[in-house]
Amino acid sequence: DETSICNCCKDCCGTFNLWKKGTMPMINWSNYLSNIDQDLCIGCGTCVERCPTDAIELNDDGKAERNPDICIGCGVCAHFCPENAISLLSGVRKVFVPPPKIK
Repeated sequence: DETSICNCCKDCCGTFNLWKKGTMPMINWSNYLSNIDQDLCIGCGTCVERCPTDAIELNDDGKAERNPDICIGCGVCAHFCPENAISLLSGVRKVFVPPPKIK
């Protein structure tokens, strides 16, 4: 069974705070990548709010869509999805997410 790798609040986690402040990039070896079932997604936006790297957005159809380049495979989106529309795919990969631009 898949489980979330991390359940940190993206506003409370020290690592994510350093990344959000532009201090460092997020470099992560991940064994997972989120997979969104478009037929089950109702477009509630819970995953968008919970994703610590902002890798999920709602598309023009109002459904969640994941950017695989910045998904770190933490599983927070899958854990909180009320429709169980998100699962985790296995596969080792390196993820490099540059820090967001400071405004």
